[in-house]
Amino acid sequence: MEDIEQYLNGTMSDAARQQFETLLATDDRLRAELDVYIGLRQLRLEQSVARAAQTRQQEQRRRFWRQLLVACVIAGLTGLAFLMKYRLDRAAVPRQDIPAHSDEIKPSNPVQSIDNQYNNPQKEPAASPNKPPIAQTHPVPADVPKPLLRSVYVDLDPVTRQLLDTLLTLTQQQQTSASASTDWQKAIQNLTIGQVATAKRAVIELDKKEPSEATWLLALTLLAEGKIEEAENLFQKISRAAGTPRRALAQWALVQLQ
Repeated sequence: MEDIEQYLNGTMSDAARQQFETLLATDDRLRAELDVYIGLRQLRLEQSVARAAQTRQQEQRRRFWRQLLVACVIAGLTGLAFLMKYRLDRAAVPRQDIPAHSDEIKPSNPVQSIDNQYNNPQKEPAASPNKPPIAQTHPVPADVPKPLLRSVYVDLDPVTRQLLDTLLTLTQQQQTSASASTDWQKAIQNLTIGQVATAKRAVIELDKKEPSEATWLLALTLLAEGKIEEAENLFQKISRAAGTPRRALAQWALVQLQ
């Protein structure tokens, strides 16, 4: 066996290798032992390669899971930090009443609570010294119901739900040329009862005739869907448009969303 190993490893002298090869040509048993030894070496080599490949795959899997775990921890900590910063920033900004503008309609008492609005329906908005109350100048049609969102939009947070309720009430009080439109009435009524998809279709139809008012109602629709950032973008657009009757309401809504 030692001669076979030396022969295969090439460590024999020339004379010994010639003698071994001469014996190998005549000895069947020696040739059989050589074949067995070669087979065993090949098997050990294959097993060694397989173990190395398995070890490499295991290490790669361990490295992947370590990297994934680290990424998840970093993402979680980052998200927690942003959430805490958002809550601190939101808590640090006091809610304000909408500023008065001499050339714009100012909604009367927009921050009145929902319960007070509906527990005291006979109370009218306070009249401005120079202008009659909005509700008297533009009476709300009798067939348009007051928003009662306390049992609607339960998925919205209470602040957003109250803001939407107040804006719907003030929108009905602050009548425009588009208020008599059937599509306008449909949009308001369906928003009041929580049928947002139907309200959107009415807004799309209204946009063909009154794009400015359709933009305002679309902002309310996005608010009802909980898409606060998209609604805020539309309020920004309306607040910068001179001459629109919804400008003051949009500015007040932006303050409440801070």
